[in-house]
Amino acid sequence: MNSAFVISRGSLWNQTKGATQRLWAIVAFCLVCLPLFSQTSQGTIQGGVFDQSGGAVAGAAVAVIDVARGIMRALTTGGADSTWRLA
Repeated sequence: MNSAFVISRGSLWNQTKGATQRLWAIVAFCLVCLPLFSQTSQGTIQGGVFDQSGGAVAGAAVAVIDVARGIMRALTTGGADSTWRLA
């Protein structure tokens, strides 16, 4: 009877051990893949145009240039706060 208990206990222990190992493997896989989601090709650039006294300059022309790719985007500030945003 004692040996039957040991076999049963060993079997349960092996099942639990295997499930725990699989769980840790899944957790490790998720943690390794997590930085991949932070690598996106999208970004935002924003700013404002102000004169020397700190006043907002509405309707000012802004040029954003990507020197590496040779791309230029022309924007105009809008609103009373003279902000611009390129997404």
